[in-house]
Amino acid sequence: MKLIINERQLKTLIKAYQKKILTEQDFTSVFSQGLKSLSDKFFNLKLPSDKHWLFGSNKSSYDDQYDDNDYSSDNSIINTGSYFVHPDYEKVSIKYGENAKPLNKDAEILLKSIAAESGIKTLNITSTLRDYISQARANKNNTEQELKQWYCHRGDKDCDEFINNVKTMDINTLANYFEERDKKGKKMSVHLNDRAIDISPYDSNLSNVAEKIKSKGKSGIETVYPEQGVLHIEFNFPVTGISGVKTPTLTKAKPMGGENVIDNGSVIIVTKNKNSNEYSLVYGGIPKDKHGARFMYEKGENAKKLKNKNMIYSNHDVPINFIETDIKKINPNAKIKSVTGFSAGQKFTLPAMRTGNYEFIGLIDPYIPKFISSLPANTVMISNHNQWGSYPEAVTALKQMEDSKISKFENIPHLEMPKKFFEEYGELM
Repeated sequence: MKLIINERQLKTLIKAYQKKILTEQDFTSVFSQGLKSLSDKFFNLKLPSDKHWLFGSNKSSYDDQYDDNDYSSDNSIINTGSYFVHPDYEKVSIKYGENAKPLNKDAEILLKSIAAESGIKTLNITSTLRDYISQARANKNNTEQELKQWYCHRGDKDCDEFINNVKTMDINTLANYFEERDKKGKKMSVHLNDRAIDISPYDSNLSNVAEKIKSKGKSGIETVYPEQGVLHIEFNFPVTGISGVKTPTLTKAKPMGGENVIDNGSVIIVTKNKNSNEYSLVYGGIPKDKHGARFMYEKGENAKKLKNKNMIYSNHDVPINFIETDIKKINPNAKIKSVTGFSAGQKFTLPAMRTGNYEFIGLIDPYIPKFISSLPANTVMISNHNQWGSYPEAVTALKQMEDSKISKFENIPHLEMPKKFFEEYGELM
């Protein structure tokens, strides 16, 4: 038996073994028991916070440990279907290659949702459902190594014959050979089963996000892996024609009122000063339905120092470039002046701080897994390490920052922090 794993999975195994997360016996048993064992036993493992590197992510441990447990908790949608839906999926566009059959509605929603979660606005699809002619044409471009890796992994005795036929047969003859071979129980490709989508070029961020969504279950995603310069994603339902799955019911929450307020559920834009092009962005915490955009809206709109400012209140997981697109629809000259994040809202606030593109950065009792030795001069942070008892790494890091006067210690409850921050630093935002 041969075990086929992609490069990312192999690197993960090696790292886990080197860091002694896997013993020699574990490492050996994974290869003897196959990929399913590997996936079940290690890739879904809930690791300590300092082991987030195992998943190949360049994000903090927050992304794997301190996040919503269920995507349907987003207050902008109620997902009662059978796959993952992102509230901003409609902002993603799809372009099809000449040989790609268009996706059905459900596959399109799911694929766009993966892209939206990744912060990607446009996808290029090169292949979906194939007939045997299309499959033969595609395989003519594969190297011998690729053919062995992708099509001879079941201990096939006809592997040499298969590779030789791909090299020597014309397209029509090869297509007939594939069809006859499949009748013997050796399915050439899930493209023939209408379950696969190829996206070009390969994007590691899109791949990592798809894997993360898949790991949470009930995602609609079956498999994700790189393949000859493209990202190959398989869904657990047909991707063209009739999907056969229940389309999620997307029920928009009742928006906030007011003629100057635009509320799409995930982002609330409040334009109070039409003579100004500047907006202050505030990210909320989690869960989103309790401490997201709406929670921050209620705190911010009651703050005297924000009374005349144009504000944007967002859930913690909406990328800044998506928000910028939204406000430019209101005002082509609009720009984000400052970015402030509460709790989990540090997800995009810290990267914004590092760019140096904003006049002011605010951090309101943020989840910080590692000590930050200094902050830029335009950044203000308040915190209370005592509120983070369930996350010992945050307790340690925040206490160090408070003791070093990098963060101002406020001896108040976590949910009172936004009001305190707006009262003291609202004029800077």
